[in-house]
Amino acid sequence: MKTAMVTDAPLVTGTGNYLDGYAVDPMAGPLFAMSRNLEAADKYFTPTLVNPPIVIDENGNATIPITDYDPNISFTTRDGRTITAQERADLLFTRTWVYGNEDALTAAYAAVSSQRGSTDGALDRRATWACGQALEYFGSHDFSKSSEQTKVNLGVFAGNHAAEITGMATGAKPDSQYGYPTAKDHAHDAESKRKALKHVVASIADSDDAVSAAGQGIANYTERAAHAEAAEDLPTDGTPPTSEQIQEAQKGMNRAYTNGRSAAAWVDEVADLANERSDTQRDKERAQAGAAFAIVGAIPHPAAAAVSAAGSTGLSLWEAASSDTVTDLKIDATAYNASITEVAVQHGLVDESYFPDADNPQSWYDPDTKTVTITDDTQKEQFQQWWATNGDDIGLSEGLMTVSQTAADPKDTDLPEDY
Repeated sequence: MKTAMVTDAPLVTGTGNYLDGYAVDPMAGPLFAMSRNLEAADKYFTPTLVNPPIVIDENGNATIPITDYDPNISFTTRDGRTITAQERADLLFTRTWVYGNEDALTAAYAAVSSQRGSTDGALDRRATWACGQALEYFGSHDFSKSSEQTKVNLGVFAGNHAAEITGMATGAKPDSQYGYPTAKDHAHDAESKRKALKHVVASIADSDDAVSAAGQGIANYTERAAHAEAAEDLPTDGTPPTSEQIQEAQKGMNRAYTNGRSAAAWVDEVADLANERSDTQRDKERAQAGAAFAIVGAIPHPAAAAVSAAGSTGLSLWEAASSDTVTDLKIDATAYNASITEVAVQHGLVDESYFPDADNPQSWYDPDTKTVTITDDTQKEQFQQWWATNGDDIGLSEGLMTVSQTAADPKDTDLPEDY
């Protein structure tokens, strides 16, 4: 489900953001380029063997095993040097990153973070390991004087840790939710990761665009989680689901969206608490959208067309819409209702006879692909009118009908005592 209205310039406008007015860091250009090319970032941060071992099972099927990433395997660079991924990460995070150049560092890792949760388990493990190295640094670095762009990059990075944030907000283990096995980052135990993520969110607290980006990452994860929950309880052989299976699938969807709201509320509460503790508390209230009603399935900026999105499952830096974009569209509860509607109809959980079709078309719904798209006020108003007229009749559970109004109550919002 796509909901966005892109009318402003991309949040990131080019290499000038990294080089103009600053001493040229030889790493800034390559890292910025990696933020636009996920395949290059994957190869740089987590190089892998060209020919991984193939296993033949008892039935004669050949498979490439998915194992935890080993960052201590040596690789030879193009210029003949030998280095490991761990050594490369250590070199990156022991050098000095100054204002401006840290834009490039955080942009590259924001890009890598979008590969977390990939259906390619090996890619997920590599990205998770790389992000663990970055989180160890980000979780202790002072970003209070950093640029707005650095904070937006960190917002995307935090949002792509939605599995962990959802776990903290709901008290559940990330790897026990939605059938997603979350890879270990090998840099943190649960408590140190909790503190590191809180530090990152607190670091971006005074940036509405960054907080909204974190919410967009959580919304992306929430919608994927809802799909996973729905599919888990439905037949895989093409037979129509029973009423009991539909009921269980909708219960799973409701859990995913409710937990997603709690995760977004966690981000808002940590950010608001950080602002209250700051000596430079802002005079204006947080933007209307914040993280709690950030865009679900945001449409990429025009710049995203030039970006390699190979393996991107989470939110990429180039897809993050500004807070003003979210607020101007005033999508609030519509975003959740539209996402719920799309997931439900794609899994056959609702009565499609109430939906627009070729004889009665509406711009927000494509009956061929069963997708909902809200990019402007016309589509939003058409959907809201359709929802008000048909929402009670299409077959959604009471919980899903009201999830956008349900109060979110995160279990864990206090900042670390030593913050």
